[in-house]
Amino acid sequence: LVESSNGVDYKFFKKMDEEYEVEKEYLEIINNGKINICYYGALAKWFDYETLKVSLDKIEKIEYQLIGPAIDKVDKQGIIYHGPVSKSALGEMVKDCDCLVMPFQVNEIVSYVDPVKLYEYIAMGKCIVSVYYPEIERFKDFVYFYKDREEYVRLLQELVENGVPVKYTKMQQE
Repeated sequence: LVESSNGVDYKFFKKMDEEYEVEKEYLEIINNGKINICYYGALAKWFDYETLKVSLDKIEKIEYQLIGPAIDKVDKQGIIYHGPVSKSALGEMVKDCDCLVMPFQVNEIVSYVDPVKLYEYIAMGKCIVSVYYPEIERFKDFVYFYKDREEYVRLLQELVENGVPVKYTKMQQE
Protein backbone atom coordinates (compact mmCIF):
# COMPACT_ATOMS: atom_id res chain seq x y z
CA LEU A 1 0.00 0.00 0.00
CA VAL A 2 1.43 3.37 -1.02
CA GLU A 3 0.07 6.71 0.16
CA SER A 4 0.17 9.48 -2.40
CA SER A 5 -0.61 12.93 -1.08
CA ASN A 6 -1.87 15.91 -3.03
CA GLY A 7 0.39 18.21 -4.98
CA VAL A 8 0.46 21.33 -7.11
CA ASP A 9 1.64 22.41 -10.54
CA TYR A 10 4.25 24.88 -9.30
CA LYS A 11 4.95 26.25 -12.79
CA PHE A 12 1.26 27.05 -13.28
CA PHE A 13 1.15 29.17 -10.13
CA LYS A 14 4.37 30.96 -11.03
CA LYS A 15 3.14 31.69 -14.56
CA MET A 16 -0.51 32.54 -13.99
CA ASP A 17 0.07 35.96 -12.46
CA GLU A 18 1.73 37.08 -15.69
CA GLU A 19 -1.34 36.33 -17.80
CA TYR A 20 -4.07 38.24 -15.97
CA GLU A 21 -4.61 41.86 -15.13
CA VAL A 22 -6.72 42.68 -12.09
CA GLU A 23 -9.44 45.28 -12.11
CA LYS A 24 -8.54 48.79 -11.00
CA GLU A 25 -11.10 48.58 -8.15
CA TYR A 26 -9.28 45.60 -6.65
CA LEU A 27 -5.95 47.43 -6.75
CA GLU A 28 -7.50 50.39 -4.92
CA ILE A 29 -8.79 48.04 -2.21
CA ILE A 30 -5.56 46.09 -1.80
CA ASN A 31 -3.23 49.13 -1.85
CA ASN A 32 -4.67 50.37 1.42
CA GLY A 33 -1.56 50.66 3.60
CA LYS A 34 -2.61 47.66 5.69
CA ILE A 35 -1.33 44.11 5.90
CA ASN A 36 -3.57 42.23 3.48
CA ILE A 37 -4.40 38.71 4.53
CA CYS A 38 -5.98 36.56 1.86
CA TYR A 39 -8.03 33.40 1.74
CA TYR A 40 -9.37 31.89 -1.43
CA GLY A 41 -11.82 29.06 -1.75
CA ALA A 42 -15.32 28.30 -0.58
CA LEU A 43 -16.51 30.26 2.43
CA ALA A 44 -18.85 27.85 4.19
CA LYS A 45 -19.66 26.43 7.62
CA TRP A 46 -16.08 25.19 8.18
CA PHE A 47 -14.64 28.70 7.77
CA ASP A 48 -13.76 30.28 11.14
CA TYR A 49 -15.08 33.84 10.82
CA GLU A 50 -14.95 34.34 14.58
CA THR A 51 -11.16 34.09 14.59
CA LEU A 52 -10.94 36.72 11.85
CA LYS A 53 -13.33 39.01 13.73
CA VAL A 54 -11.36 38.71 16.99
CA SER A 55 -8.09 39.45 15.16
CA LEU A 56 -9.59 42.56 13.55
CA ASP A 57 -10.65 43.81 16.99
CA LYS A 58 -7.10 43.37 18.32
CA ILE A 59 -4.88 44.26 15.32
CA GLU A 60 -5.72 47.46 13.50
CA LYS A 61 -3.08 47.11 10.76
CA ILE A 62 -4.77 44.16 8.99
CA GLU A 63 -7.51 43.60 6.45
CA TYR A 64 -8.89 40.34 5.05
CA GLN A 65 -9.39 39.77 1.32
CA LEU A 66 -11.71 36.78 0.85
CA ILE A 67 -11.91 35.37 -2.66
CA GLY A 68 -14.44 32.70 -3.57
CA PRO A 69 -18.09 31.78 -3.29
CA ALA A 70 -19.47 32.90 0.08
CA ILE A 71 -22.13 30.46 1.23
CA ASP A 72 -21.88 32.00 4.69
CA LYS A 73 -20.85 35.63 5.28
CA VAL A 74 -20.34 37.97 8.19
CA ASP A 75 -20.55 41.72 8.08
CA LYS A 76 -17.42 43.16 9.68
CA GLN A 77 -15.26 46.11 8.76
CA GLY A 78 -11.93 44.75 7.58
CA ILE A 79 -13.42 41.70 5.84
CA ILE A 80 -13.78 42.28 2.11
CA TYR A 81 -15.47 39.77 -0.17
CA HIS A 82 -14.41 39.53 -3.80
CA GLY A 83 -16.57 36.61 -4.91
CA PRO A 84 -15.45 33.78 -7.16
CA VAL A 85 -12.70 34.40 -9.72
CA SER A 86 -11.13 32.22 -12.39
CA LYS A 87 -8.06 30.19 -11.46
CA SER A 88 -6.02 32.32 -13.86
CA ALA A 89 -7.00 35.49 -11.95
CA LEU A 90 -5.84 34.18 -8.57
CA GLY A 91 -2.13 34.77 -9.08
CA GLU A 92 -2.56 38.43 -9.84
CA MET A 93 -5.08 38.96 -7.03
CA VAL A 94 -2.90 37.20 -4.46
CA LYS A 95 0.36 38.80 -5.65
CA ASP A 96 -0.20 41.96 -3.59
CA CYS A 97 -1.40 40.13 -0.49
CA ASP A 98 1.04 39.81 2.39
CA CYS A 99 -0.17 36.59 3.97
CA LEU A 100 -2.36 33.62 3.04
CA VAL A 101 -4.53 31.96 5.68
CA MET A 102 -6.48 28.77 6.18
CA PRO A 103 -8.74 29.55 9.15
CA PHE A 104 -10.85 26.42 9.31
CA GLN A 105 -12.92 25.13 12.19
CA VAL A 106 -11.40 21.73 12.85
CA ASN A 107 -14.12 19.10 12.85
CA GLU A 108 -14.46 15.42 11.97
CA ILE A 109 -14.25 16.10 8.23
CA VAL A 110 -11.57 18.83 8.20
CA SER A 111 -9.27 16.87 10.52
CA TYR A 112 -8.68 14.25 7.79
CA VAL A 113 -8.26 16.61 4.83
CA ASP A 114 -4.94 16.98 3.00
CA PRO A 115 -5.68 20.48 1.68
CA VAL A 116 -4.56 21.24 -1.87
CA LYS A 117 -4.82 24.87 -0.76
CA LEU A 118 -1.59 24.61 1.28
CA TYR A 119 0.34 23.24 -1.71
CA GLU A 120 -0.99 26.14 -3.80
CA TYR A 121 -0.19 28.68 -1.08
CA ILE A 122 3.41 27.45 -0.93
CA ALA A 123 3.70 27.72 -4.72
CA MET A 124 2.65 31.38 -4.41
CA GLY A 125 5.61 32.12 -2.13
CA LYS A 126 3.74 33.95 0.62
CA CYS A 127 3.66 33.86 4.41
CA ILE A 128 1.13 31.16 5.35
CA VAL A 129 -0.89 30.78 8.54
CA SER A 130 -3.19 27.84 9.25
CA VAL A 131 -5.08 26.23 12.04
CA TYR A 132 -3.19 23.13 13.16
CA TYR A 133 -4.45 19.57 12.91
CA PRO A 134 -2.33 16.39 12.72
CA GLU A 135 -2.99 15.68 9.03
CA ILE A 136 -1.05 18.83 8.03
CA GLU A 137 1.92 18.35 10.37
CA ARG A 138 4.14 17.75 7.32
CA PHE A 139 3.75 21.45 6.41
CA LYS A 140 5.41 22.65 9.63
CA ASP A 141 8.48 23.96 7.75
CA PHE A 142 6.26 26.09 5.50
CA VAL A 143 3.27 27.14 7.61
CA TYR A 144 2.86 29.04 10.86
CA PHE A 145 0.36 27.00 12.87
CA TYR A 146 -2.06 28.06 15.59
CA LYS A 147 -4.40 26.00 17.74
CA ASP A 148 -6.94 28.54 19.02
CA ARG A 149 -8.06 32.16 18.56
CA GLU A 150 -5.75 33.58 21.18
CA GLU A 151 -2.75 31.88 19.63
CA TYR A 152 -3.82 33.10 16.17
CA VAL A 153 -3.98 36.71 17.36
CA ARG A 154 -0.57 36.47 19.10
CA LEU A 155 0.99 34.83 16.05
CA LEU A 156 -0.50 37.37 13.66
CA GLN A 157 0.61 40.29 15.84
CA GLU A 158 4.16 38.90 15.85
CA LEU A 159 4.13 38.32 12.09
CA VAL A 160 2.79 41.83 11.41
CA GLU A 161 5.47 43.37 13.65
CA ASN A 162 8.14 41.43 11.72
CA GLY A 163 6.87 42.18 8.21
CA VAL A 164 4.94 38.90 7.70
CA PRO A 165 8.01 36.83 6.80
CA VAL A 166 7.79 33.69 4.70
CA LYS A 167 8.74 30.66 6.81
CA TYR A 168 10.43 28.69 4.01
CA THR A 169 13.24 29.28 1.54
CA LYS A 170 12.95 29.55 -2.24
CA MET A 171 14.72 26.18 -2.51
CA GLN A 172 12.16 24.54 -0.20
CA GLN A 173 9.36 26.13 -2.21
CA GLU A 174 10.50 24.61 -5.47
